[in-house]
Amino acid sequence: MRKLVMSRMDTVSVLHVDDDAAFGGLLQETLERTDDRISVTTETDPTAAADRLRESSAFDCLVTDYEMPRMNGIELLERVRAHSESLPVILFTGQGSEAVASEAISAGVTDYLQKDTGSDVYELLANRIVDAVAHREAETRVRRQAAAIDRASEGIATVDREGRYVEVNRKYADMHRTDPEAVVGTPITETLTDDAAAQFTETFDTLADGEEWTGDLLARRSDGEGFTKRVSLHAADDELGVIVARDITALDATGRYVRGDVGLSEAALLHTITDPVCAFDADGRFAFVNQTLCDAIGVAPTDLLGAHYAEITAEADVDRAREAFTKVTDPDSETQVTTYQKRIKTGTGEWVPVEVKMAALLGASEIAVVGVVRDISDRKKRVSALKTQNHRLDEIAQFISHDMKTPLMTLRGCLSLVETDDEETLAKARRVVSRLEEMTDAVSELASDGWTVDDPETVSLPTVTRQAWCSVDHEGATLDVDLPDSCTVSGDRSHLVHAMENLLQNAVEHGDSPRILVTSTGKGVLIADDGPGLPDDGDSLFELGYSAGDGSGLGLAHVARIVAAHGWEISATDSPLGGAAFEILTEDQSLTTATVDAVPSTD
Repeated sequence: MRKLVMSRMDTVSVLHVDDDAAFGGLLQETLERTDDRISVTTETDPTAAADRLRESSAFDCLVTDYEMPRMNGIELLERVRAHSESLPVILFTGQGSEAVASEAISAGVTDYLQKDTGSDVYELLANRIVDAVAHREAETRVRRQAAAIDRASEGIATVDREGRYVEVNRKYADMHRTDPEAVVGTPITETLTDDAAAQFTETFDTLADGEEWTGDLLARRSDGEGFTKRVSLHAADDELGVIVARDITALDATGRYVRGDVGLSEAALLHTITDPVCAFDADGRFAFVNQTLCDAIGVAPTDLLGAHYAEITAEADVDRAREAFTKVTDPDSETQVTTYQKRIKTGTGEWVPVEVKMAALLGASEIAVVGVVRDISDRKKRVSALKTQNHRLDEIAQFISHDMKTPLMTLRGCLSLVETDDEETLAKARRVVSRLEEMTDAVSELASDGWTVDDPETVSLPTVTRQAWCSVDHEGATLDVDLPDSCTVSGDRSHLVHAMENLLQNAVEHGDSPRILVTSTGKGVLIADDGPGLPDDGDSLFELGYSAGDGSGLGLAHVARIVAAHGWEISATDSPLGGAAFEILTEDQSLTTATVDAVPSTD
């Protein structure tokens, strides 16, 4: 196991926050075994943890879960950052997504690590903790050193791995015609042109510790003036880069990179490009089009030459096109290249989505702007399809990662520690196994078949109900099925059985030996009970994650999606037995053979 050397530090005190007490205990024991320098204190209440951190500086690092009651990990992080900007905070969670990671980074998280079922994740977490604490100490040293170099004759700055300035000396700030205080904390990309910013980010991301890169970047001063600076970038460690910069601006008066003794014919040059290309004069009228562009939109060159770009631009996109054109042609603008999207009209009258990249041609020329046009119709369709698919997958992944990952890790950890005579640990493992089985069944069905019923069959609802009842732990509960055998619907038998299982199990779990009635309403089927009734926030019953008790919050959400896949509707209502009821509206005529008015007796 790798161990970082931390000066003046023999132990690392960690506060771990996770609402799952079993997992918290396992994590404490495993981390302290993994690295004997780490001491873990466990807290299950994030509010109490926030108060503890505000009142004491005894902890070197905070490790927190994301999804917790009353306060999530991001909200806890924000409270900590309000009074402690430098305390390392690691988000250690089963709920992993780009959105959560982005939100955590914005809130100032030090590191982000997803829970995993393998034992290596604990060693990885231990290393991340030690690295974060060691980095805070190193960063403190860097800040002290920055004061010593503030009088250096060259511009010197440090940036973190997110590309934000940590320190700059006076010379570096003077180069940008501003003060050091105005630069610190801002992204370095704000002091560079768009292309230079992309080049810097790509270069910095690929530099390993101790590696160095030197190159010229087009930069911006605070008043908007452009200049060229020669940069030496040194990757000091995993987190910081050191920049030494020098202003080397030396362009000719026109700003064009052309030898003075060479004449340039822009039109001749543009004809050699095989992409769809056009060029405009200063008024925005087509001065050049190549044949590739004309073929792509089905027009002749004479149809475009002399016409204004707005004439083939969709009315809703004209302002966007005008803004882009003005950006690159305004002599006072910093932007010389821009990319935007719009719809253009083809020769057949069809509107096609395109992406246009425009660049200004500086200096004396009849051509002011050159544009490259790309048809993005297929890209738009793919993006739309992916958004729909990802929305479905994100809902499922969110609950798989959070509701299943933590108990699974707890189980594996317990089993790795268990001895044959350790009955308490074995009992804990059995409880976790039962919880996993319950959630696995729900999530597995939720993810299957993409929520479509491709091959429906005629299904007997009384048979489905009785089959589901056999799978429910219904000790003490009674079921009345007031449906004749002729009561059928068209659907997927397996999915309908699982939906009915969830509805019946819900009634059993929320009642005290309840009586359950399944009957017809004439327009659908009603599942009613004599339990405590609907909760106050009954409108949230079918949302993913909602639970009025200790459930996973997947059961009724699962039911709602099965019902929707059949083209039906489900709603919660008051029960004729005095409790809660769920009505599924199928509009199936075969369900009119029984009515809810005929509530059977239990005698």
